[in-house]
Amino acid sequence: MSHLAESFLERIKQSLNAIDGDDPAQKETTDKIWHFTSMDGFLGILEKHCFYATNLGYMNDHSELVTGHRHVVGLLLNKLKRHSVSGEVLEHLYKKHIEHWRAPEFNAFATCFCLLAVQLSQWRGYGKGVAVGFNRRGLEKISLPGLSLNRMWYVDVEDEDLKKYSPDAVISGALEQSFQGEDGPELQKANGDVWSSILDGVLDLLKFRCKHGGFVEEYEWRLLYRRPTIGPALPIEFRARSGMIVPFVKIGEGDNILSLIDWVSIGPMSDLDAFLVKQSLEMIKERYGLNFEISRSGIPFRSLSQRHENS
Repeated sequence: MSHLAESFLERIKQSLNAIDGDDPAQKETTDKIWHFTSMDGFLGILEKHCFYATNLGYMNDHSELVTGHRHVVGLLLNKLKRHSVSGEVLEHLYKKHIEHWRAPEFNAFATCFCLLAVQLSQWRGYGKGVAVGFNRRGLEKISLPGLSLNRMWYVDVEDEDLKKYSPDAVISGALEQSFQGEDGPELQKANGDVWSSILDGVLDLLKFRCKHGGFVEEYEWRLLYRRPTIGPALPIEFRARSGMIVPFVKIGEGDNILSLIDWVSIGPMSDLDAFLVKQSLEMIKERYGLNFEISRSGIPFRSLSQRHENS
C-alpha cells in the first residue's frame, strides 16, 4: 500500500474515532443496549453462555453489505469529483467498484442489539419474548480477535442529526484534511490504482456499519465478528430457521456474558402470562446467580397469535 493510501486511511480512522467520540448516542444513553429475542433464544443464551451470531447473508436486511458498499463508493466518487480529481480516475473507480463489482462471499457474523427497549417493530417480530439489556462496556471487552461493537449507520435518511454521525461525515472530514494537507498535491495527481487501494481500505473500515434507511427505527448496535480466512477462527455451525439452513458462530463462550445482563424486559402479553414469566425470571436469577432487574413493556400490543389464544 502506498504512503498516500496509508496516510489517507489513518485520517479516516481519526475522523471515525472523532465522530464516534462526539456522538451522544455513544456517550450518554447506551451503557445498556437491548437484545430482543424469543423465550427459546433467551434460554439458549443462559444455557450455552454465548450469543449465536448469524452470517450477514442471512439477516432480515437482504441488502447487507451491498448497501454499505454502494453507498460508500458513491460518497467517495461524488466528493472526489468536487475536489476536481480527474475524470479518468473516477471512471476507473466506477468500473472496478460499481460496474464490475459483485457481492462477496459473506464471511462476517453478527448479533444485533437496539438502543431502546421500547420497540414495537421488535415485539411484532418476537411476539411473546423478552428484551435483554446488556452492559455495553462489558460487551466491548469480550476478548476475541476480529470482534467489534459499533452503532450502525443508516444511509439515505433525511434526519440531520443522524447525518452528523455517518460515513458521509467520516469521509468528508478525511478528504478535507488530506487535500488541504501536505499530501494534497500528490492526491490530486494520484492515478486510479492508488485511489482504488484507498477505496478498498475505506470500504473495509465503513461498509459493515451501514444499513438501509428503512431500518432506522431500530437504532441498531451490532456485535460483529469478521472471520479470518487464514489462522484460528471460530467454527461455523448451522441451524434451521424459517425454512433455511443458517450459518452462525458462537460468540462469548468463556467470557461470562451472563454477568453482563443488567435488565430483562418482558414483552407485551396478558397480565397472567407476564406474572408467570416474571416468576420464572426470578427463579432463573437464583439458578444462575444473576442480579438483573425485571420490567414489563408498557406497549399495549397484542399479536395475532395472542388474539387467537384469547378467542
